[in-house]
Amino acid sequence: MTDFSKNKPVTQWSDPLYSATRPKIFKSVFDIMSPYILGELRSSNSQNRFIGVLLLFIITILCSYPICTVAQTRTFSYHEKFGYGPESQPLIWKQSVYEDGMIVLRVARRNHALTDGICFLEMLSLRIIHPNGTVDELDINLKIQSFNYCKRGNAEYLDFYLIINDQILVTYHNATDPNDENTYEEWGMIIDFDGNVKSKISLGFKYVEENVKYNFKALSELKPSREILINNKRDGFLRIAVIKGSRNTGWKQFKVGLNGIITGLTDGIIESENFSNLLYDIITTYEGYAIVFANTTAATVPLSPRLELFVIFISDHKMAHASLLLYQNQLPNLTLNSLFCDIYYIRTGYQCILTINQQDPSGSNLENLFDVKINFLSSGSIPSLTTIKRSSEVNATQNWDVMFLPFGGYILTNANERSDDIIYHILDENGTKSSTFMESKSANENPSAIILLNNTLLIPKTESNNTWALTCVDLPKLSAGKDNGYYNVNVRSTFPEINASVNSDIPNVVIDFYDPVELSDGRLLIYQLSNEEKILRQITLGRNCSLTDDKSVIVEIFNTTFDEGIYFIEMDTNFVISYAYKEPLLGIHENVWHFNVEKIKKEYDITTSTTGLLRLTTRGTKRFTNLSESEREQFLNNLLVELADTCLISQDRLKIDKVAQVVTNEQQIISIRIEENKEKDEKDVVSIINELNFTITHKFRTHIGQGQFTKAIEQTYGFIPARNLWQEYKWKFIAMILAIILLLVLSTLAYIKEKKGNKFAIFQLGLFILDLVMDVLFVTYNADNFPELKTPSPEFNRWFTDNRKVASIFTILSGADVEVLNILQSNIAGLKFFQAPFSNSAKTKIFWISCLNIIAEDIPQLIIQAFYKFLNYNDAIINNILYRQRASKTLTYEDDIIPMLTLTSTTLNLTINVIGRLYQITISMLHTNQILPIRNINNNRNLEMVQGDNDT
Repeated sequence: MTDFSKNKPVTQWSDPLYSATRPKIFKSVFDIMSPYILGELRSSNSQNRFIGVLLLFIITILCSYPICTVAQTRTFSYHEKFGYGPESQPLIWKQSVYEDGMIVLRVARRNHALTDGICFLEMLSLRIIHPNGTVDELDINLKIQSFNYCKRGNAEYLDFYLIINDQILVTYHNATDPNDENTYEEWGMIIDFDGNVKSKISLGFKYVEENVKYNFKALSELKPSREILINNKRDGFLRIAVIKGSRNTGWKQFKVGLNGIITGLTDGIIESENFSNLLYDIITTYEGYAIVFANTTAATVPLSPRLELFVIFISDHKMAHASLLLYQNQLPNLTLNSLFCDIYYIRTGYQCILTINQQDPSGSNLENLFDVKINFLSSGSIPSLTTIKRSSEVNATQNWDVMFLPFGGYILTNANERSDDIIYHILDENGTKSSTFMESKSANENPSAIILLNNTLLIPKTESNNTWALTCVDLPKLSAGKDNGYYNVNVRSTFPEINASVNSDIPNVVIDFYDPVELSDGRLLIYQLSNEEKILRQITLGRNCSLTDDKSVIVEIFNTTFDEGIYFIEMDTNFVISYAYKEPLLGIHENVWHFNVEKIKKEYDITTSTTGLLRLTTRGTKRFTNLSESEREQFLNNLLVELADTCLISQDRLKIDKVAQVVTNEQQIISIRIEENKEKDEKDVVSIINELNFTITHKFRTHIGQGQFTKAIEQTYGFIPARNLWQEYKWKFIAMILAIILLLVLSTLAYIKEKKGNKFAIFQLGLFILDLVMDVLFVTYNADNFPELKTPSPEFNRWFTDNRKVASIFTILSGADVEVLNILQSNIAGLKFFQAPFSNSAKTKIFWISCLNIIAEDIPQLIIQAFYKFLNYNDAIINNILYRQRASKTLTYEDDIIPMLTLTSTTLNLTINVIGRLYQITISMLHTNQILPIRNINNNRNLEMVQGDNDT
């Protein structure tokens, strides 16, 4: 809330019931009685000591009597930076307040050059009062027609309403003929605090009918008008107005997007015969709207209702429900003077106060003026209905507006009457007058007061010398016993408490209510304050929480939510509902429930840098690809900033790996490099990867879904870190290295024993064995991963079934590499079983069959495995199949590494075979014109050409 405590109190107003001198009187009594009390306490008589203790207790209670019953008035004043002469002093024309307590005023200055009504200088002057008391001046040129800055009678044409963030809805009129109100069409525009126009939309024509006294908010002397009502500022607003050319009332909902675009939604009509002359619209606790209207008749049928009150509920973005009857009265000669409605802040549901005037049936001038206070629910049920006799101090000849108070009771004010002073009567829930104060009406020409959440009444006040002011009245909290600082009398306590300090590792937060509740669809939002900016850390729906004892709501906290700093928690209305009435309860506004989080000291491992992948949504990809090169770079930089804010790390820890960016399946893949941590108190790379993946996969419950750029990230894809093959397969790699060392040792020993032997034969044998093993593993574990690699044939399936034995034999033979037979004549270590005496004819056959084997087996096998690897990359990595399967334990590491090792062994084996065959052909061509095999080439013997065919 805005802090006005820095402004010195200038007046005190009091009532006999709430006198500011009462605490002083009690203190004087204590000073007089203290010697007697001390004497009694020192007495040896137990009865006297008891009397002394009792008196001390009573005086202590009286002296500490809550001073909140003392209502104080303070003044908040501001001197404008620019002046426009003594004839154009700043006037506060309207006030409005954001949920975080930031107040926005419209300041108007008279333009005496125009005499068509009350006209002002042609600019929208807004003054923003921040919660710390500082003021920003915004003077915006709207570029609209001049008559919008004038007030003719009671008709005004320019207004503003607060939406989310820095968005403001400005309503104004366009006219083809400014002198003919029949041509006046109302428009709405969304602007930001810099005056930039985001969008415009037509809202409808102005209603004009001179003889109809059809109005809103009980101003029965005015012509029909319209109302703009904003409930959930995240969703938009409702416009309700009398339809031009008829007496029917139309309503329409509009949505305002984050980009400021206004979109029309559902609409409806209330027929004129359904009500007479009074209508009131209110917001509801389930983020919808309600239209309350009355109907009075001069029925002649006995006992028929003379007055009826109805309500129509309009759900958010939905059509209106059927009207519900709330109240009816059969008394004759009734006149409904006024109707005011609002949320029932200290109970459940809604409340209306009807001011009814009954003339004496005998025809005398005596009138019976009374109020009817109705508490009703969205179901139409009436928990309470009270008839209140107006106090004699309230002038019955004046029209009184009703302002409901957040902590119970209401104010009656004659601000709209033509009188010298504005009177404010404060009444409790039973209509009993609590206190009264007055404000001079000459202080401002448009005294539109507002009430803040903390029960402070702000009344506009004009001063001289280019200065405006607000009279700030701290109203008594009539239900202060249930106010625990949350501006919600339903909340008993919370954990953490307001202004408490907690550790960052707390597992949950708790909200305790006075009465039993049920979980609902509203949200609980946790924000962190950083450099005066709020960062959304977590969103939790009410139905996702747990409930104990029907009164305590437990909210689970993510590991990524709390870090060091100041946090506040906002609770939506409808987060819980009343157990007894099934009606939504009010929430907790932002920046009210705030507390400090102390970071748990933790040491991280120093880890190396790595990269990871994230994917944009289809819409995000379209947005990205439509940008220019420089805009793309800015987009990526902003994306990194929001991701760094999400993980609470410095922005230089994240970099864009532009080389690894690819586009697949019409969605952009972005590679991000995470730099290593330099100190042990900095988050390590693993922790950042886990936080990014968690917040992205829970996009709509974390900051990711709210960021201007991170909201373009695909939720289901998550954040995929670059694979650390050594970490995954280090034991297998170690085993392979040991096997290579073993082969090297064996080769060395074999060479030492027989230097004429083929020292590479052992490696070749190991490669043959590895290739065969990997082929078997690939067929066993990976052949079915991609059915498109197979070409089913019904004829072949029938042939294979009929000839299974023969087919099995040749299948095994086709997997062998005939080149391995050359190992038998390699003379390894001089061993006799490696000295096979192959004939030249056998060697020739082995050579040609091995060449055929390269074409028929090795090359197709390489193509299949390379194609498999391509499909595996695009489908498993880009579409995140392997990542999800690994996370769910349905895919083992062996399944993932086998294709890679198989492709490696096949490539290596094919390369050696091709080079070996080419080497044999080259040597043969150097010695003869015929291409024949080389005798004992694997034994490193002398080369000689073989003539003829000899059997082994």
